[in-house]
Amino acid sequence: MERLYGMFEEEIEAGTFPGAVLLVGDSRSVRFQHAYGYRALKPEREENTVDTIYDLASLTKVIATAPAVMKLIEDGRIRLYDPVKLFIDEFAQEGKQDIRIFHLLTHTSGLPSYSEAWRYAKSKDLLKHINNTKLINPVGEKFVYSCLNFITLMEIVENVAKVKFDEFVKREIFKPIGMVHTTFNPPEEWIPKIAPTSER
Repeated sequence: MERLYGMFEEEIEAGTFPGAVLLVGDSRSVRFQHAYGYRALKPEREENTVDTIYDLASLTKVIATAPAVMKLIEDGRIRLYDPVKLFIDEFAQEGKQDIRIFHLLTHTSGLPSYSEAWRYAKSKDLLKHINNTKLINPVGEKFVYSCLNFITLMEIVENVAKVKFDEFVKREIFKPIGMVHTTFNPPEEWIPKIAPTSER
């Protein structure tokens, strides 16, 4: 542990990241937990704590979206090789009719890595934008990391489960395994514990 502790301190000193929380545990208990560095640097430094809340950002794909899809597969409500068009009628445009759930999960759908989707992030036009997006590669031929794949998977989860994505994930994934402080919309009282992810 001392060596690991030293690695965290070195990286914080080098400016690689401002802080981190390390927890080591097993099914019986938490064996070790420690906070390193700072949760915020501006407007003033705030010491990191073991209860600092971090934005999972793109880790949402592996912590929420992929498990939600696999839960629906486990329950027999969808299949890994089902075509996306079964769940989103308008998706089968611009050459996307052969894309399957598998392709979205593995970033082999042919969708681009970047799009103007961020412009629609808070509107109902986001999925319409994805539906109208052209492929940059043939389906299944090339890996290209794309948030568009997982935004589409979230829509599939909502359409099949008939509930909002965050509600489904909380009920079916987070709550059963005790992740009671993992959420999409943290309550206001949590704000002082949240590590900022960008400068404003």
